[in-house]
Amino acid sequence: MTRADARASSDRGTAAGRVPLVAANWKMHLVRRDVEDFARTTGWQPGATASFAGALRYSLYNPLIRLLMRLIVGMAGGETDTSRDYEYTDWAAVERFARQIFARIATGAAA
Repeated sequence: MTRADARASSDRGTAAGRVPLVAANWKMHLVRRDVEDFARTTGWQPGATASFAGALRYSLYNPLIRLLMRLIVGMAGGETDTSRDYEYTDWAAVERFARQIFARIATGAAA
C-alpha cells in the first residue's frame, strides 16, 4: 500500500481486520503495536480496526514447516501436538466487527 492509496482509503472511510496466530495468546499487545505501526508507516488511518486470533493448521504444513511451527509455537507457550489442528478464532467477535462495519455503511457514516 502506498501513501497515496492510504490517503484515498482514509478519505473514503475504511476498516481493517487482522488474523495473526500470535493473537491466540498473551501477545495481543504486539498485534496492536503492529496495527499502529502499519498505520503510522503507510499514513492509512482506518476508521475501525480489529485483530482476531487465527488458526494453527498443522495438517496443512509439510513436515519441515510443521516442525518449525511446532518449535515457534512451543516457545510461545502454545499447542505443540501436531496430530491435530487448533482453531482460536472467536467467530462471534468477527461477526460483531462485521456487523459494526455494515451498520456504519448503512447509515452512511465513515467506517
